[in-house]
Formats: sequence, structure tokens, C-alpha cells
Amino acid sequence: MENYIKKIKNPKRLKLPNGFGSISYLGKNRRRPFMMRAPSTYDEYGKEIRPILGYTDDYYDAYAQLVIYHENPNQLKEDSLRFSDLFTLWSEYKKKRFLELAQKGKLKKNQKVPYAANYDSVYNNQCKALHNKKMGELCSNDFQQIIDNCEQGYTTRKYIKLLGGQLFEHANYLGMKLDKQIIERLEVGSAEKSTKHKIFTDAEIQKLWDNLGNHEIDPNNIIDIILINLYSGMRPTELLEMEIPKIDLQSHIMVGGIKTNAGIDREIPIHDKTLPLVKKRYNLKHKYLILKKDGTPLLYRHYLDLFKEVMSNLDMNHTPYDCRSTTATKLYNADVDPLIYKLILGHDVSDVTEKHYVKITASQKVEAINSFD
Repeated sequence: MENYIKKIKNPKRLKLPNGFGSISYLGKNRRRPFMMRAPSTYDEYGKEIRPILGYTDDYYDAYAQLVIYHENPNQLKEDSLRFSDLFTLWSEYKKKRFLELAQKGKLKKNQKVPYAANYDSVYNNQCKALHNKKMGELCSNDFQQIIDNCEQGYTTRKYIKLLGGQLFEHANYLGMKLDKQIIERLEVGSAEKSTKHKIFTDAEIQKLWDNLGNHEIDPNNIIDIILINLYSGMRPTELLEMEIPKIDLQSHIMVGGIKTNAGIDREIPIHDKTLPLVKKRYNLKHKYLILKKDGTPLLYRHYLDLFKEVMSNLDMNHTPYDCRSTTATKLYNADVDPLIYKLILGHDVSDVTEKHYVKITASQKVEAINSFD
């Protein structure tokens, strides 16, 4: 059969009877390149609905399943679409919508990705056991076991449930009849009580410098990231998302930031002590400053695990956000003008005169960040 499929020329244009549905060929690089769609239906507003019924690696198998679908329309919807299929459909839909909104200029100011990267992380890691399960076979216990066995914190457990909700909602959008209560009844527990940020002591910072390049303590080479963070005051995610074209090594300035209007696209000075570290990671061939060993971006979820490993190896007790707290404290203790360190950290400036009329230069920010060791 496989050899026979290869003889088909442009399978996506094969004609099927009217009202029968359709079979689309998605390209030779896909493991299951034939996608089946049910015949068009219309909702109460006249909007066309063309549910995707599943995928297969054989055109004639797809045709046979469409025949089965016409015999029992509900059977194929639940029995053929896998969890991984639905995730692909959902993520591609989100990316398409993101591009459409971007072209129309309707994105929020700080919206830079079509959906949170946390979804990719929990799908590829915590939800791996669900990938080949068919959607009609999933129950609450499948998700609850993953949540209960999750060794990560509350945020990861929450995103497992959120991903399930997104996929079930998208399945219903495609015309599948899935019980959303399967997701709604999931329990993720309560958020861990937050603790007050603790600043790094001078001795701890020196300990980081002393172990820079020590592969036994830091097998994943992230101590330089921690140090850059300690001497810049950026939110960890801001540093991980820093783009190469937005770094000016000559003026010692990076432009980036997230979260608030005051924090987005702000000038962040590079400390003299960490400039060599930034230069070492700086590569015009790449988009981001911080990359994993395989050249892909380092997501915060993964960075947090690596950070915890280094802290454990150094017998320290800190979170990545303690770096930002340390910078803020050192700027304050160095008697830096509050307006300047607020601008460096990306905090809102409430005073009208300072916010709209006082202009702080990049060189003033560089001077401020270098006011502490």
C-alpha cells in the first residue's frame, strides 16, 4: 500500500462525492499526512463548521474511515483523534490567529508569543504519557495522575489543567463532543506560600564568580546567566528573552523587558563586570542571547530547574528573582537616584514631572549600575 500511495499525484486534489467530507494531504514530512474532515455544517449564525476527524498515513484508510463516519458520525470523532493531534491543531490555530491579529495591529502591547511557552513545556514533559491516547478514551484520572505525580511546583500543575482546558475547548470548537467536566473537576492543590526575596550576600556572589566554569558545580553552564541577572536587575524571563539585535555592546545597553508599560522595551545597562559574559554569549547568527546547548531558547521552566541545581551544589537557598532583589538593594544602598533605579528595574514612576519631563540618559544608567561591585 505504501508504494501505491507514492504513485498518487497531488492527493489533496482528489475529488470526493459532494457532502462526503474531505481528505487533505499535509506533506511528505508528516508521519500521518492525510487529514480527514467531516462534511460542512452550519451553526445558528450561519458560520461554517468543518470538524477535523483525525489523521492517518494511508489515503485509502482515510477514505474508509470517512465511510465509517457516515455510518456512525460520533464514532470517528472520538476514536481517531489523539491527544497529540489535538495539541497540534490547537497550537497551529493559535499561531494562525496570532499572525492575523498582528497583521491587523490588534495585539496587546506586551503580547509577543501566540500562547504561553509553559503549554509547550507541560505538553512535552509532564503530558508525554497522553500523546498517543485517543481523546474519546481520556478521563479525569488520566490528567489527575499526571498532576499528582508532578514533581514541579504549583505553576506547572496549574498549566497541566489549563492545557487540558484549552484542548477540550478547541475540540468542541472543531465540532467534537467532549465532556469539559473531565478537566473542570481536576484538583491542582494550592499555591505554595511565597517567601520574601532574600538578597545574595557579597560572599555568595563571590562564590558564584569563583565557580564560573566549574562543570562539577555548574554542568549546564548557567552561572554566567545568574551573574548577568545579579548585575542587571532584570526579571529572569526578561534576560532569557533578550534578543541579540537589541544589545549594544559599545554603549553597554540592552533594550528589553516585559510585564508592565514601564518595563517593556526599556534601556537596561550592562555592568562592567558582566560585559565579558554578555560578549561571550553574543552571536549575531542567533536571535537570543541565552540559548541551551542545542541552540534552542532556554525557557524559564527549564532554567528554574538548572538554577535550583546550582544553588543546591553551592549550598545556597535562593530563587531566580532574588537576583533582581539584590540589584535593587545594591542600587538603593549606593545612593542611586530613585528615578534612575526605577527606570533600570522597569518600575512605574508615579511623579508626573519625573515621568514626563526628566530625561535620564543611557550613560547615567550605566554609571548607576556600576556604582556597586
